[in-house]
Formats: sequence, C-alpha cells, structure tokens
Amino acid sequence: IKKTKLHLDGSLYSEEEITVEVNVAHKKETEILEAIDKTLAPNYCGPCYGAADDEADCCNHCDDVLDKYKMKKWNLYAIKMVAEQCIREGKTKPSKMKKGQGCNIAGHMTFNRVNGNFHIAMGEGVERNGQHIHTFIPDDVKNFNASHIINELKFGPDYSYDLALPSTSEPTTLEGVKKIVTNDNGVSGMFQYFIKIVPTTYKGKNVVKTVEPDYALFGGTEPQVETNRYFTTERFTPLIMDIDDEHWKLGEMVANKFNQNHNTNANAEKREEEKKKKEEEKKKKEEEKKKK
Repeated sequence: IKKTKLHLDGSLYSEEEITVEVNVAHKKETEILEAIDKTLAPNYCGPCYGAADDEADCCNHCDDVLDKYKMKKWNLYAIKMVAEQCIREGKTKPSKMKKGQGCNIAGHMTFNRVNGNFHIAMGEGVERNGQHIHTFIPDDVKNFNASHIINELKFGPDYSYDLALPSTSEPTTLEGVKKIVTNDNGVSGMFQYFIKIVPTTYKGKNVVKTVEPDYALFGGTEPQVETNRYFTTERFTPLIMDIDDEHWKLGEMVANKFNQNHNTNANAEKREEEKKKKEEEKKKKEEEKKKK
C-alpha cells in the first residue's frame, strides 16, 4: 500500500515540498531530543526492554526502543505506551492531524475468502486487547473530512480493458464514486460500503480470444475466463451534527410526549388499584353479612 500526500485541491505534493516538510520535522525533533538529553545523567543508558542484542546496548530515545522491537517483530504499541523514553518525548499521545491535507492511497492486498473488512480511518491504528482500533485526539474530529473519490477498486484478475467487457461501467461498481462531506450533511462522518464478491466466469470464443489466441488448440473445449464481480450497498453516518432550534424543539416534544404517556400510564394503574380495593371491600362485607 502506498500513500501519497495531496493538497486541498487534490494535486500531488512535489518532491521539493515533501523534502522541505521532512527537513522541518526532523529539525524540530532533533531540537526536542537535544533539550531532553541535557536533562539526563551524563552516563544515562536507557533500557531496551528485553529487545537488546547485547547487554551493553542502550536505548536512549523512543525510536531506539521501537527500532529494536521492529527487528524482533514484537508489539510496538504495547512498549510505546510504557517505555520511559516514549513517555518523556511525548510520543504516547496520538499525532495531531494537519488540516488541509489529503492523500492518495494505491496498492493491492491478499485476503481469504471469508467475511472481513478493510478500512481507511483517522488516527493511529493499534492493537489493544486483541482488537484493532484507531486512536486520535477528540478535538481533531473537526479536521477529519471523509470526502473521497474511488478511482479504481477490483477483486481478482481483471480483463475488462482487454476484452471491452462492461464491468467498469456497471452500476454496481464503485469506480468513479465521489462522496463529499460538507457542513450541511455532517461536517465529518463515516462511509461504509458493504461489498458482495461474486466469482464470475466469462465464456465463449469472442470473449476470450484476445486473452488466449490459441484457444482453438484446446480440442473443442469452450474457452472461458475466470474473474470476480461485486455488488455493493452503502451507509453514511455523521460524526458531528450541528443541532439547531428546530431539532431541539423536536427533541423536547418527544421528551414531553414520553412524560405525558408515562403519567397517563401511572394514573391508569392507580385507578385500577383503587377499583380492585373497592371490589375486595365489597366482597368482604357480603361475606360478613352471610355469617350473620
């Protein structure tokens, strides 16, 4: 998977812009580490938390610890939360988002033929208690805009460009889908696409002849091409909504209606109890009268 930074207008960051940004960030971090080092003892040797190759190895900075853990293929998030170096450098908190930046995500992945999901979300992806979650600063939600354009999404081999098949123009495809989040529809939000992948076989010599020109040599067997098609449904959930007076009054009306219903039910129960009490008293008097 490759991520490329984008400007707010969708244009790519140039190599010069990326270089400048990296250099500025590196200089800032170097200054922070130098200031921290001055507060440490002259003979300070930070622990590597079991990941050191030699007893004499020192991990004086958070990145030193994380590098050791990467080499061991151990849990980076777990050690990052407790390592004294990371706590001292303030790296246990989620990174703050940069407003006005986007990214282009491209690549491929392999997955099993079972139910699952892949997602693009704000924050840092971590493993906690056996679950994959994203940590972020709550105040950053307003800076996360889920607007997106899906340029291409395919599952399995695709021959549509060679065979002029209609798969790239079918209404069920997500290619070319454009979703824009604005202040009117939620400021920020979550888009969910539920995808059903269907194995598909194209048959016939007119379909596969460009893929296998020698199909006639296979002794009369019907030529075919196996790939996948998919069908989708979608859902959008706003993460932030501005409540105006109209929505507030509607909420009050619902609450008042609930209270009225609650009071009505309570009064009905009270009347029913009084009725039962009167019937019991009447029955008791009749029994006493019979005894006399």
